[in-house]
Amino acid sequence: MKSHIIPEFLYKPLYADGDERRLLAIHPQPHEKVKVIQKGFWERLLCNDCEQHISKWENYAEKLLFWGNISILKGMKTQEFFVVDDIDYQAFKLFQISILWRAAVSTLPFFSAVELPEHEEHLRIMITGNKPGLPGEYGCIMMAVRLGDGLLDAIVQPCQVEIDGFRCIRFIMGGFMWMYVISQTANDFRWKHCFIGPEGRLAVLRERAENMEFFKRDMEKLRLRDSDVRRAARGRKGRRR
Repeated sequence: MKSHIIPEFLYKPLYADGDERRLLAIHPQPHEKVKVIQKGFWERLLCNDCEQHISKWENYAEKLLFWGNISILKGMKTQEFFVVDDIDYQAFKLFQISILWRAAVSTLPFFSAVELPEHEEHLRIMITGNKPGLPGEYGCIMMAVRLGDGLLDAIVQPCQVEIDGFRCIRFIMGGFMWMYVISQTANDFRWKHCFIGPEGRLAVLRERAENMEFFKRDMEKLRLRDSDVRRAARGRKGRRR
């Protein structure tokens, strides 16, 4: 059946024009343009039982990140660093891992940098066995990425980076940067205090896109995103006539 590699709810804040349901995809290569696409990235990957197994973590993560009194976004406006308590460690950690695993096994070109052949089976066992592991086991750092008065309204192709000798995979989706440390134990990682812990505490960083070094070359793409959306909207309306 059809499986979204990145859960659908992480696209919702990015849809550019309300009911038009378009989102912006940015590739890290300088020659690539911003693309306005109609749907998220999906392929026939999981069976119905596996989809249902993962969906409960997605439902929990959506409420945690974007809904009501438990929304992580409530702490974003004034703090550069904030802590969220009382998180279900198992549910949220497995949610994070499920995205990493789906991207790793995906055949879509957008996820080509997420090559983890030596880790795929271990990640699969963690997911199917409901085993979130220790905080440093494929730990993920989260950062809210601001642009203008809101969150960065784009999805950026995942890429590999190195931090203090650790191999990492960087995603940007849903207005957040998700930095996965590809290790079954990251006890020496200097930002390990930002991993979600078994006590249910998650530290979330906050930064503006224009202050992030790897975004500087993409700022022109981001500035042009509104005109891209307007052109796409005009084209779509013209085809409807």
